[in-house]
Amino acid sequence: DNDYGHPHKSMLTRLEERNIPYYCIASNNMLVDLATQKPITKEEFLLIKGIKEKWFDSNGKAFLQEIKSYLQNNC
Repeated sequence: DNDYGHPHKSMLTRLEERNIPYYCIASNNMLVDLATQKPITKEEFLLIKGIKEKWFDSNGKAFLQEIKSYLQNNC
């Protein structure tokens, strides 16, 4: 079990607190790609497999906020 030391862990925690299964929002592969690539723009998000405009419009801001927060606190 590799947590990649990346921001998706805090996003998963938030989803769990709201009783939302992560797989309703993103696949594990997508989460790994988000954690390793750490996109910080919409354009960078859309380069990740599985992310389309509609997904970004619904979920992108929350993930973007988590990634930016992670980068500010850990880099």
